[in-house]
Amino acid sequence: MFKDYKYLKWIKKDWDSCKKILKLILPLTLQLFLLSLSSIVDVYVLGNYSSESSINALSIDIQIFSVLFFILLSIITGSNIFSGQYLGTKEFNKLKETNNFKILLGFIITIIFIAIVFIIGPNNFIDFLISNKTGSANQIKENKDTIAKAVKYFYYLLPTLFIIVLTTPFYMLTSFTNKIHVSLIIVGFAVVVNATISFVLVKYYSLDIVGVGIANIVTRCFTLTYIIIYCIWEKPIWLPNWNFFKIRKDIWKKCILSTLGILIGEIAFPVFLLLQSIIVAKVGNNNLFAGLNSVNYINDLFYSSFFGFYAAVPMFISKPLGEGKTELAKTNSEKIISVSLVILIISAIFMISGFFWYSKLLNNLSSEGAQITSWFLLGNGIAIIFLGLALQKLTFIKTGNYTVIGSLTDVIPNYLLFLPVLFLLLYFKPMPYKYIFLIVPLCNIAQYVVSTILYKYLKWNKKLV
Repeated sequence: MFKDYKYLKWIKKDWDSCKKILKLILPLTLQLFLLSLSSIVDVYVLGNYSSESSINALSIDIQIFSVLFFILLSIITGSNIFSGQYLGTKEFNKLKETNNFKILLGFIITIIFIAIVFIIGPNNFIDFLISNKTGSANQIKENKDTIAKAVKYFYYLLPTLFIIVLTTPFYMLTSFTNKIHVSLIIVGFAVVVNATISFVLVKYYSLDIVGVGIANIVTRCFTLTYIIIYCIWEKPIWLPNWNFFKIRKDIWKKCILSTLGILIGEIAFPVFLLLQSIIVAKVGNNNLFAGLNSVNYINDLFYSSFFGFYAAVPMFISKPLGEGKTELAKTNSEKIISVSLVILIISAIFMISGFFWYSKLLNNLSSEGAQITSWFLLGNGIAIIFLGLALQKLTFIKTGNYTVIGSLTDVIPNYLLFLPVLFLLLYFKPMPYKYIFLIVPLCNIAQYVVSTILYKYLKWNKKLV
């Protein structure tokens, strides 16, 4: 079962292929790393020049919007299955229409999302999610402060949603023409812009979470402008048609079915993080909530960085499947795992080392919040290798059109094991909080076990187009 280290043989046996994979993976890995790093900068700024309530407000808003983002990601991932295959069969008009599908459906989902939130009311929605009316008077006061700041930041995130719909597909599409370094340059500049504006507005103008919101809007506008200029100048083969409604019925059907299958797993992850925060906010206290949120940003930093392997999937998995080279797709999957495993090991070492130093960077965390931060980071550092390998294998399974099985395997361990264990340990508290937050992440090993069995025995590497 625990023999994935054997795939490392490919690095020595076929370094040329692994080098090609690495060239695709590294730019997207660095790009996603930098995207997540901008959130870490926001946490650092708020953790040193504001309060725990600001960190919590930032986190709960981002988790709410992450539900929408992962819906968009499932649309992109689902249609990318066919984008890669149409690239392999050189049907470039169909390739363009799959990208039309991503943008059009993204706009529709975003409009529905905004409408639902405003029907409920942002204040009522956030209050329902994280209000804690059973703690001490001081905890209730801090909780109300968190809710007020979260509502304020919520309105600064809204204008960026439609920009995200347009820019998110771009980051993965650049791999189709070996131009992913362009995305890396864009994101690098964006992180610098965001960090600079956020730092200045929070530290020198005392705008607190509003300063972070303004920085986010400016950064998104900068990114969109750069991408539009690039697309007009380069005219890449995957560029969508200007008429977003020009999509064949068979492409609608294929992409919708593929997206629905993947959606189960993709949306389950942000909902899981949101439920995790709700449990800690309602059953725990504000200190635990701040500690949890501080670590979640580090988790995002490293979990998103190994998602760089997504850049290799269209070229090394989807394209061979579209061409009928099924054994090549299976061999390539092992090579992707071998390269990604090295990245995961480096990430794990860094996260585990954070046990000794990360909480010290956030001066405004309470002693209890700092302790939870350290131990939760340690648990996640141990679990990241297993979770990373599981998510890769499930992606290969979904690419082979086992989207429902792959997505359910994504969901079940977290919902039936992780969350119940977290709730019961926090509610009954049979041990100190620090040990609870060390043990809970290790539930992810169950997902690795199930995904490894499916990857080995399902015939996912089959011709699809």
